Amino acid sequence: MVLGCGSVAQCTVPLLIRGLGIEPARIHVVDPVDHRARIASSIGAGATFEQARVTPENLDPFLAARLGTGDLLLDLAWNIDCPTIVQWCRDHGVRYLNTSVELWDPYDEMSATPPLERTLYVRHLALRRMRDAWGDNRGPSAVVEHGANPGLVSHFAKQALTEIAERLLADGLAPEPGALEAALADRRHAEVAMLSGTKVIHIAERDSQASNVPKRVDEFVNTWSVEGFYEEGVAPAELGWGTHERHLPSNAWVHTGEGPCNQICIARPGMETWVRSWVPSGEIRGMVIRHGEAFTLCEHLTVRDALGHDAYRPTVHYAYHPADAAVNSVLELRMRNWEMQPEWRILNDEIVSGRDELGVLLNGAPLPVVVDRLAAVDRRGPRDHPRTERHDAAGGRVDPRGGGMDDRASARGPAGPRRPPVGVRAARRHAVPRHPAQRPGRLDAVVGTARPVRRVQRRGRPPRPQRSLAVHQLPRPLTNRARPADPARPTTSTRPVGSGSWAAAGRARAS
Repeated sequence: MVLGCGSVAQCTVPLLIRGLGIEPARIHVVDPVDHRARIASSIGAGATFEQARVTPENLDPFLAARLGTGDLLLDLAWNIDCPTIVQWCRDHGVRYLNTSVELWDPYDEMSATPPLERTLYVRHLALRRMRDAWGDNRGPSAVVEHGANPGLVSHFAKQALTEIAERLLADGLAPEPGALEAALADRRHAEVAMLSGTKVIHIAERDSQASNVPKRVDEFVNTWSVEGFYEEGVAPAELGWGTHERHLPSNAWVHTGEGPCNQICIARPGMETWVRSWVPSGEIRGMVIRHGEAFTLCEHLTVRDALGHDAYRPTVHYAYHPADAAVNSVLELRMRNWEMQPEWRILNDEIVSGRDELGVLLNGAPLPVVVDRLAAVDRRGPRDHPRTERHDAAGGRVDPRGGGMDDRASARGPAGPRRPPVGVRAARRHAVPRHPAQRPGRLDAVVGTARPVRRVQRRGRPPRPQRSLAVHQLPRPLTNRARPADPARPTTSTRPVGSGSWAAAGRARAS
């Protein structure tokens, strides 16, 4: 059974039939809104659709009438309490998969709830308390928060770390080659991240899809769930906070006590918190929308010392630049004092151009590697062809079979100079060799290409201090004391300070 028939279900249900060979008659889709047109072809093949809503009052009888032992519940809906439905599936032998950790009402007493209590960190700890109360974990499988992001991007990060480690060893740049080889062989990704010098991981996404139907006044337009984007966007920005960080952003709150305490939140909507990041098409400014991977990936890559203290963990957060129509919708939302527009629209067949680039950008190691997923659309109509591309240092595509496919030559000019690459740009097993004149130095990784990082010390002037790669505004000493702040209060951006080094693609600056 599939709960929810939004944009994700529209893609997933046909894949269940074509890709996994599931009989259409075994698929039952439920949504409170009549969205059967979204999966018309699957319904025509035998899948069924039901217009109904799961509530706290009817969850048990509703699910019991439709699911039995050994069945699979694919939860793609919003605002169904995750611990409640996971517990029900365990009690009834039903396997479970979802893409986000939800509550029944995320807006309940929102203005009276402290920022820390509105975070995904708190929701994850609630799940862990429930699991610990079971006494064992031998029930039906439940996979939580595993879509594209969070989910697929964690595999991207592991692939990037593997490629970085292999290249560091091949080029003789690893500071501790023996330890790195052992960690790589045993797939101890946390130690690989630490030994490779990785400090910051951006989950970077740029959606450039455009429609031939302009956004109207009092309309919120997006390329995926409007309600989901709004709920995540008005929540406090959340970041997994690295052990190398020496200063907190202004309005930052720190978790203490229960749990790994590996995250911070900023008492300001994620839609209002911007950082600089990078995708293969170029540098972006992205929103620090809260996402589960900022917690789970940061914790997975934590290394602890003999006393159990965190010796290493990277800073991890989302950097999302939505489609232009969605950005305009957010600007209008601000003008409406965060009151949602009365009309919503999800772009579909009216998309005429653009693509959605999603990947992970790793900063700090002495190499750059990119793993990304592209979904491109041209004016002949929408198409969803996920593929992996690799790019040279000038940003042009590179044919894995040899030769160039530089689609940016016209913009750069036929005789324009090309920057020498700073490291390896790899997708799967293909790599772009380094420029012969390149000197060994600090490179950075992406699972895109980074530009050369040059430090120029002018005569008679002291060198510039190194700057942090994570989100910074008004620096202040690291402290666990959380102070109340007005999320709507405007904040002045200042030059980020701290430890770390500039990454050509991963410089982060809140504004």
